Amino acid sequence: MAKAITYTLTVNGTAASAAVLNAVKQIEVEDHAAMADMIRLRLAVAVKEDGSGWTLLDESLFTRLANLKLSVTVGSGCHGSR
Repeated sequence: MAKAITYTLTVNGTAASAAVLNAVKQIEVEDHAAMADMIRLRLAVAVKEDGSGWTLLDESLFTRLANLKLSVTVGSGCHGSR
């Protein structure tokens, strides 16, 4: 049986908006013992309705060296007895 996987994403200490979470297409995480950890987000972006720029990219949310935190839960997160 497949277990549900849920996650939360914070950017600079603030929970990511529904628009950002809906744009997430792929998340890749590298955990290193001797180097900085890395997270890659692949987001769906589009031209704004008025043609003035890009959705998400022009909102200054993902600035250079932004502090990202990803929390993942596999299954219900509840521990039952057997």
